Amino acid sequence: MPLPGRDVAYPGGQLGERYKEFLKLDGLDPENLVHAQRYVVADVASWSGYLDYTLLGSYRKIMHLPAQLSWSTLRYTDPDIALAQSDEDKILGFDPPVIEESGRFMALQIQLQLGTAAYATMAIREITKMDTSSQIQAVLTQLSEDQKFKGGTGGEAPIEVEGEGEDAEMPVAEDDGEAVAEMVEA
Repeated sequence: MPLPGRDVAYPGGQLGERYKEFLKLDGLDPENLVHAQRYVVADVASWSGYLDYTLLGSYRKIMHLPAQLSWSTLRYTDPDIALAQSDEDKILGFDPPVIEESGRFMALQIQLQLGTAAYATMAIREITKMDTSSQIQAVLTQLSEDQKFKGGTGGEAPIEVEGEGEDAEMPVAEDDGEAVAEMVEA
């Protein structure tokens, strides 16, 4: 899938016409994406003088297949303890998290390697067929059973999400999962 620029070949037919239409809506000439406009770079030490304002374009894959895909279920009791070791933790020499075999709660851990311009959140969205926006994930986290045990406080106050689409307004109830059902239907 081409990203707009002078160094790409656009598809023919209706799709190519849609590309040109959107470029024109943004005030760009799809036949000439080389601009004579120049601007001065603030940090002259790292760049020499002026830079051209030109869209080069590139290509993105529509579909990525993950490499080294694996998954496992983990048991845990304390929702405040990390279930995975970050790259930073590994570099700093921190011990990996201890997983409790007899833990009260269960989590799914997915490990995969994706190529450039591919994102794990999008892969998870496609697998689960659920919204991955931060607002919805915050609501799901709050509604999860383990949050009743977070920090020994018995849970936190509900949060509200407003808007449309991925930002759909969703009432949140502390004692049941109806908000999750409403989110999936939206």
